[in-house]
Amino acid sequence: MLKAAVSLQEAEAMQREGLPFWIFYLLLCIILLLSVFIFLRDKNLRQRINFFFIGAKHKSILIRLRMKLRKERQKQEDLWRALGEKAWGNDLDFPEGASIRRVLAHLEERRHQNQMEWESVFQAIQKLSRLPAPAAGTEESGAREREIKELEHKRSSIQHRLKAIERHRNHHFRSLGILLDSLRIESPDMEDLYNRINAASQRIFNLEQRIENLTF
Repeated sequence: MLKAAVSLQEAEAMQREGLPFWIFYLLLCIILLLSVFIFLRDKNLRQRINFFFIGAKHKSILIRLRMKLRKERQKQEDLWRALGEKAWGNDLDFPEGASIRRVLAHLEERRHQNQMEWESVFQAIQKLSRLPAPAAGTEESGAREREIKELEHKRSSIQHRLKAIERHRNHHFRSLGILLDSLRIESPDMEDLYNRINAASQRIFNLEQRIENLTF
């Protein structure tokens, strides 16, 4: 009898311990229902939530549009450079571009001189490399290594100069291309690039309009 009474008391204790869980879930359901009810009744709250999601969506769209705009502007820059380079290669002469052409002619001369110097240094390095190697540790071996090292350093310096010249050439090709784009000098060889620049400019305009509409 004593054991049965103890077991009954334990069962009642377990039941009492489990009761708060039911209360918890019941209260949770009540809270959720109240939250939904408040949300449905509170128009300002709904608007704030809607504005939050709309704002996040607008920001995402703006980021994508601005990325596209940067790419299109870069394409336009490349097309201007290509237009100027083609005009230079075709020796298209026009008064408005005379000063840019003089700078490009000077850069072309410097480029040619540095290329010739680079070739001369390269040939000297190749010639030294083909010679029989002197005995290691001798004065002749040390002198050979120093000479090759100096030539390698000189070749590296020439390469840096050539890269700088190329950057200047591209800058002036772009300037020449922008000038040609504004003047639209008639030339069959330029027609395709003119059309591609027109298309790029239109895409840029459309993107700028979309960004402006979303910003205000």
